[in-house]
Amino acid sequence: MVVGALLSGCGSNPYTDYVRDPDTLLIFHNNSGPMCLEALDWLGEMKAQHPALQVEEHLVTQPAETLLLSQIETEFSESNGVSNRFGYLPIIFYQDQAYSGFNQDVAAALQVVMEASDTGAP
Repeated sequence: MVVGALLSGCGSNPYTDYVRDPDTLLIFHNNSGPMCLEALDWLGEMKAQHPALQVEEHLVTQPAETLLLSQIETEFSESNGVSNRFGYLPIIFYQDQAYSGFNQDVAAALQVVMEASDTGAP
């Protein structure tokens, strides 16, 4: 497995005991691709509109972050994003939903979930 090869010799996994909080938006990105940059810009706007929104950013250029991404992906059978098989970055996890890739449809879906979370709606 490539992830295992990347981590060999890198020390312990800092995410061994990691527990994902569904109320925290996790975004895994490379900080360079067009969908990643668009998502990061959008996320900046969302943080301003939803000040209570908790966000964790993870750069997939770091081996431990890639390992965490693989670990979290196993919790989901598919993505609701551009790719249903986690084929595109960014990959976003929020409120027990997964989104791979980013476009206006993904932004709209995430915004609905954020607004429901703001009001406490199920």
